[in-house]
Amino acid sequence: MRPRPRSAAYAGRYVAKNLVAAGLADKCEIQVSYAIGVAEPTSVSVNTFGTGRVSDERIIELIREPFETSYTWTDTQGEEHTETFTAFPWEKTDRAAVLRDAARL
Repeated sequence: MRPRPRSAAYAGRYVAKNLVAAGLADKCEIQVSYAIGVAEPTSVSVNTFGTGRVSDERIIELIREPFETSYTWTDTQGEEHTETFTAFPWEKTDRAAVLRDAARL
């Protein structure tokens, strides 16, 4: 399945929430771009608006490993079945400890 724009936005929120929860920044904006027929993002950009504890470039390196870039979960069920969930996957901060350890903060 190809990523849908809303699915990519949910994934970006998930990554940003985990970065903030890990203490890597106080604010964070994630931007991804895709090309038709290419499974992985063609570009990933991070902006911490000067609040980062490490550089934005280092944060990009840190998020490449622990985060899956396939957004098929929301393509198949997340957006259409919102009434069945109490906590959406993109609202979790379950990767914060991994990021904090990787950044050595």
